[in-house]
Amino acid sequence: MLMSQAERVELHFEAPMKVISLKVENYAGKEIDVKFDRNAPDAKVFKAMLPKLRADNYFVKWRAMGKDGHTVKGKYGFMQH
Repeated sequence: MLMSQAERVELHFEAPMKVISLKVENYAGKEIDVKFDRNAPDAKVFKAMLPKLRADNYFVKWRAMGKDGHTVKGKYGFMQH
């Protein structure tokens, strides 16, 4: 549970990756507008700023691609208080 306002989505990778898909949804499934540069260079750390969020449960779903073309995906949730 986050007591202070969530400011960003942050992903950490073991090798440089390019994030190709990022979705943030509230508990009801409504997608939150998160802008990120799809043409950013591959990196081990990815950050995308979030708009101000209301108190709710949120889910982050992402996909990333390595230099060799393989893709990985993941998801996690958090509660904004």
